[in-house]
Amino acid sequence: MTTLHLSPLLPQLGSPQAWPNQTASQQFVFPEPSVHIHPAFNEPIPSPPRRSTKRTKSKASSSRGPSYSTAEDKALCSAYLNVSRDPIVGAYQTAETYWERIAKYYNENNKFRVPRTPDSLATRWHNISKDTARFCGKKAEVDRRRESGKTEEDRIEDALQLFLGQVGKPFQFMHCWTVLRNTRKWEDWIATKGADSAGDREAPNAEEGQEFHAGAGELCRPIGRDKAKKTRHSEGKQSSESSACIELFQQMAKNKELKNQQEAMWASEYKQVQERQLALKEESTRRQLALQEEQTRIQREQLEYQRLEHDSKIMMMDLSSFSDVAREYFLGMQREILEKRRRGGDNNNAN
Repeated sequence: MTTLHLSPLLPQLGSPQAWPNQTASQQFVFPEPSVHIHPAFNEPIPSPPRRSTKRTKSKASSSRGPSYSTAEDKALCSAYLNVSRDPIVGAYQTAETYWERIAKYYNENNKFRVPRTPDSLATRWHNISKDTARFCGKKAEVDRRRESGKTEEDRIEDALQLFLGQVGKPFQFMHCWTVLRNTRKWEDWIATKGADSAGDREAPNAEEGQEFHAGAGELCRPIGRDKAKKTRHSEGKQSSESSACIELFQQMAKNKELKNQQEAMWASEYKQVQERQLALKEESTRRQLALQEEQTRIQREQLEYQRLEHDSKIMMMDLSSFSDVAREYFLGMQREILEKRRRGGDNNNAN
């Protein structure tokens, strides 16, 4: 039989009257050392196992994936900008659901060697958004200085130096800033939270299915379900009206095009008629000129015939019965006629 020595412990355990029906081994947890060895037996007596009072959270062990490349960072920023929350599903959605949608968009639209999990993307986005928001604050601070003579590149360089001096490390996400800058979703979140405070804000926890509010991945509190349905119905109605307007404009454009084609056809036909009329007018003018030339030729021939007839009469006159003066006159005319004939013959021979 094993004998337990409790006398050293009794000052700590109190009076035995406080535990009348129980043994000492059932009432107390023995302090260290946890076992006692009886001199008669060389066997240890184990103490009851202790239970931790803290509740531990079991997590599946996961190996760390490869580092993100510049292209993967840009793809993550693009997924963040393109994936929005669906208010029809509910006024809130868990971070797990949200990042599952981002991961789906990321992996479906980018064919990288290693697909990324929602938790990996959420962690990476936390780092990107935090430092990028800080840099936006430094850039805004530099812009507010309004230093004359400095270009946009100079202000960016000043913001990088300011980030390095105040944060204590270089800004490593310039490639992400170039994707996020001047986008509505990112600018609205920066304006809502403030660049510096947004950079210092912790990313939402994606564990335990907690509701995902507007942290580093959202703009603001979403609208309610009913309002979202009404908005979508209104958008559908507006879309129908817009479609009707578009069809009307298309029909008007088609009618205008047909009218332009018809006017072009009429203009072409009118031009052809004008050209035909001009050709007819020119032909008529040529005919009139030819007729006038013919009439002129006939008149010249008639005059020539009359002249020849006149000359022939003078040459055939009998001058014996004429007076000396008359005879001399007609002899002169005959000589002139002969001279003209000679000159005419010489000209014809020369030609």
